[in-house]
Amino acid sequence: MLSTFFGMEIARRGLLSSRTAMDVTAHNLANASTKGYTRQDPVFTATDPYTLPGAWQKLLPGQIGSGVEVSQIRRVRDGILDQQVRGALGEDGFWSERQDALQRVEAVFPEPSDVGLGDVIGRFFNAWHELNNSPTDPGLKAAVKELGQELAVNFRHTYTQLKDIKGSLQQSIDLKVDQINAIVRELAGLNKEIARIVANGNQPNDLLDRRDLLLDELNGLVPVQVMVNKDETINVSLKYYDGSGNEQQQSLVVYDGSYYQLKAVVDNSNNNDELKLDVYDQYGIQVTDGGTPVSINWTESSESFKLSGSLAGVENARRRVQDYMDQLDQLAYGLAAYVNNLHHDKYDSKGNLITQDDQNNGVYKGVDFFALNAPTYDPGNNTDDNSLNDSIDYKTYIQFSTDKGSEYVNYVKGYAGKIDLSDKIKSDVNNVNGTQALNIARLRTELTMADTAGKLTATFEAFYRGLVAGVGADAQGADHQVGTTQAVLNQLENLRQSVSGVSLDEELTRLTQFQYAFQASARMVTVLDDMLDTLINRMAV
Repeated sequence: MLSTFFGMEIARRGLLSSRTAMDVTAHNLANASTKGYTRQDPVFTATDPYTLPGAWQKLLPGQIGSGVEVSQIRRVRDGILDQQVRGALGEDGFWSERQDALQRVEAVFPEPSDVGLGDVIGRFFNAWHELNNSPTDPGLKAAVKELGQELAVNFRHTYTQLKDIKGSLQQSIDLKVDQINAIVRELAGLNKEIARIVANGNQPNDLLDRRDLLLDELNGLVPVQVMVNKDETINVSLKYYDGSGNEQQQSLVVYDGSYYQLKAVVDNSNNNDELKLDVYDQYGIQVTDGGTPVSINWTESSESFKLSGSLAGVENARRRVQDYMDQLDQLAYGLAAYVNNLHHDKYDSKGNLITQDDQNNGVYKGVDFFALNAPTYDPGNNTDDNSLNDSIDYKTYIQFSTDKGSEYVNYVKGYAGKIDLSDKIKSDVNNVNGTQALNIARLRTELTMADTAGKLTATFEAFYRGLVAGVGADAQGADHQVGTTQAVLNQLENLRQSVSGVSLDEELTRLTQFQYAFQASARMVTVLDDMLDTLINRMAV
């Protein structure tokens, strides 16, 4: 026979379960606006049924239920949606950083306008054309000098702005690596706490929410691979690509609470300005593989566009800005070299030899218009004035080779940032060579800039327009990609919120439901109390 108080126990369990459910609902409502919070749901489970003992008790269906309990408070989370959102966060981080950098670069090139570098180049050659009409006119020479100075100032200003952008991107890389390291350290600490709580049989929901939020942030910075273990701890690995395009992984967080840190290093040993990520353990000791320090070539990975995350986006943009600086160097150095060659009375605009001073020692004498080191020349190899295949080698490592007018010029890194008029031109305007004014003016319409194969393909102005157009195309492409990735990210975030987010209407409805369940259990206690009162106080002895 059942105990007289058996029903009271069932009612008690109902009261406790309903109260727990209301507490969970209150927790959801309180965190409705908390970033990263996952809606929690009480899982009601019927407690073990009561079987009446007896020697002749038949084993028949119909055991008496013993009530209810909240067996678990679970997070409502979709792991597949999490993976999709994190992938979208990485894509958005990459293109947003690239877009931001390219928008700043676009502002450096105010084209088309009457104050941009392209306009100054045109006016510079126009001044030489005017000088050709009166080669000895000091006023026209002064105009050439002033426009040459304005051109040099524009080159330096543009280059400095690009250099500043590149420097700020390098600082951004350092900050992002610091953010990655901070997240990794916190994830390692959470691993220890979560393992301890799970070992005690509890569910660390709020800690798991914090961890998922950190993983979202980490995926926005760098692409990572996450593996969840049975005890709810995780292993986190950084994904990157080697020189052959194969995906590689570097461990960042290990299940036992250990972790690794990254350090950004710009490697310029081969003049390649590459970003590498050195790996250190949690004690600050650099990780080695067979005695060789472990280092990830992040530039190599980022340039492939296979990587996602804002760190790869910043590095990709930094390299792109360097490309623009290199093109500006090429333009500035090429223009200065061609103008100086003609200003020296050495060659006409087709590369044909005009005069040569001091042929025995192979040194040309004359006045540089722009500040460049004097070139040297080996006259012994010259066989024909119309076919000059010999290399003129400047001390600043520019090569100017001609073959019946087919010249090419290699740039010097950083020249656009220091281009200036020569001291002799600055000190005396009469040193401007008016006899070569027409040949210098003709440079405006001649193919002077070479492609990567060494073939002359563009004038100075066309080369500059190509540089500006390239910046615009890159920026437009980044804008388009940002629009696409953000649309995808917003859609996935909405889907995730529909599953994991807190709906106030739904929670208030559930609160009413649990309130009535609590009242029903309380009413059951009242009924049982009346029954017991009747048994104890009203029945005759």
